[in-house]
Amino acid sequence: MGKQLVTYKKRLSLDPRQRSILIGSILGDANLRMMKSHATMTIEHADSQREYVFWKYKIFQNWIFTPPQKKSRIYYKDPSRKIISWRVQTLSHPILTRLYNLFYPNGRKIVPNNIADLLNPLTLSVWFMDDGSRKTYGRGAFLHTQNFSLKGQKRLIEALKERFGLEARISSHGYWKSRQLFRLYITAASFPRLKKIISPHILSQFVYKIA
Repeated sequence: MGKQLVTYKKRLSLDPRQRSILIGSILGDANLRMMKSHATMTIEHADSQREYVFWKYKIFQNWIFTPPQKKSRIYYKDPSRKIISWRVQTLSHPILTRLYNLFYPNGRKIVPNNIADLLNPLTLSVWFMDDGSRKTYGRGAFLHTQNFSLKGQKRLIEALKERFGLEARISSHGYWKSRQLFRLYITAASFPRLKKIISPHILSQFVYKIA
């Protein structure tokens, strides 16, 4: 690592907006992984959300030296299909290592015990843009938390209630490789409150998710 880069990293920090968006992204689709000495964050979204990747890139541009790259891979559920996505990766940094240790204590993403302390309206908005959807019937909404354990999802329910007064519950979402999947359902009664909280931060391309 060159001396200039070492010096640059020592001066690098997260402003409050970046930190909120980062936490929301970790709860959503972003991933942290360890490099040689510190963690880095990868942000990747589908081709249809290219603008969203560039929005995040612009916000974290002091953390990312390479612009978003277009990627193509085989769809794991159907080898005849290709998935096009856009990806960016941050510099590795001690700040990200601390977050890695919090969210990946055993190498797998979890919901930390202090998640309620990490949530704010912007964090919730980014999380919803990453992983939220409206219920196809009724008036509630989903947060697609299938990759978290049931215990972690229950912790998220408690945090949503504590921080925002939102009522949510566990909802079954079928099976994958004989494993039952679950996600969070924000009730119809709480959806107007959710919409009020996140509307100021929702990008125009995601307005359909709260319509």
